[in-house]
Amino acid sequence: MIVLYQRAPRADAAWWPGRHPLAALDALFWPAAWIGVALAAPVREGFVTWVVIAYALFSGATRLHTAIAHNERFRFTTWTCGRAIVLLVGIGVLMKLALVLAGV
Repeated sequence: MIVLYQRAPRADAAWWPGRHPLAALDALFWPAAWIGVALAAPVREGFVTWVVIAYALFSGATRLHTAIAHNERFRFTTWTCGRAIVLLVGIGVLMKLALVLAGV
């Protein structure tokens, strides 16, 4: 295999009080959310639902291990996804405001 571009490893995250418990919550919240979405889906595809649940459980276990044992390497998913969600909601609010001001 030829490596054309190799990134430098990311620096360790800064430590602050409360980082361990919040990292553990973040590590378990997103896989639990995916399990909830899989179980609440209107169409239950047996195999796909169980694969999503199995992947979420495995992902939750590895994320929890990273959050507890290697906390300096853990990156918060809520912060990463939250920025994109806030951006999309902001665009939606601006579009709605533009429609209201235009009288449409």
